Amino acid sequence: MSDKSIEARALLLENKHGVLSTLLADDPQYPFGSIVPYCLDRLGNPLILISRLAQHSKNILAHPKVSLTINQATTGNVLMAPRLTCLADVGSLATDDEDSKTRYYRYYPEGEAYHQQLDFHFYRLIIKKALYIGGFGRIEWLASDELVKPNPLSAEEEQQVLTHFNTEHQAALRHYYQTSQHVVIDVRQTLTMVGVDSDGFDVRAVERLHRFAFNQTIKDITEVRQALVAMAQV
Repeated sequence: MSDKSIEARALLLENKHGVLSTLLADDPQYPFGSIVPYCLDRLGNPLILISRLAQHSKNILAHPKVSLTINQATTGNVLMAPRLTCLADVGSLATDDEDSKTRYYRYYPEGEAYHQQLDFHFYRLIIKKALYIGGFGRIEWLASDELVKPNPLSAEEEQQVLTHFNTEHQAALRHYYQTSQHVVIDVRQTLTMVGVDSDGFDVRAVERLHRFAFNQTIKDITEVRQALVAMAQV
C-alpha cells in the first residue's frame, strides 16, 4: 500500500461519522448532504443505520449511488487537514446478517432500539473508489482494494477478544489511554472495547469512541493478543 492509501485507511478507521451525499429523489440535479455515523462491517465496508423517513433514505432508494466525505477534525486551516471522499454503491443489509448488526450495536448502543422499535434500516456502502487529500498538493485517487480490507478476525474471535478485555483487563484499557498522546479522559470510568480489526481497535468511554492503532498490521487472533500485550507494556 502507498503512504497515501495507508493514511486514507487510517482516516476511515479513526473517524466514526461523515457527510453522506445523495441525489435528491424528486430532483436529482441537486446533491443532498447529511451527517451519518458509521462503523465498518466484517468485509471493511461502511455500515450505516438511517430512518426510512429521512430524506437521505428516500434519495438512496431512488438513486443508490452516494459519496461519503470524512475529514480530520482540526482547529487550524481546514484546507490543510486530511480528508477522504468515498464513492460508493448502496445496498440493503440482509435481514439475517446478525454479525453486521451486532457490530454496529456495539459502536452505537442506541441503534438497537432505533432498528427494532423505529423505522430505521441498515445499509452497506460498497466503496468503488475514493479521493484522498492529505494536505496541499497531496491528492490521490484510490481504488477500492487500496482502502477496504476485510477484518482478519471472525465474529466469534472478535467477541472473544472484546469479552476478555472488557471483563478482565480494565487496567490495560486505562493504560492505553494514559499512554496515548491524543486522548485524555477520566480513567476511573468504565471503558468498553467495541471492535478490533487488522489495524487497531476502538474503545468507548461513555458516549465517545476513541481509536488506538497497532504498530503493524495483524493477520490473526494470535497477533491481536500479542499486539495488545505489547501495548500494555509500554
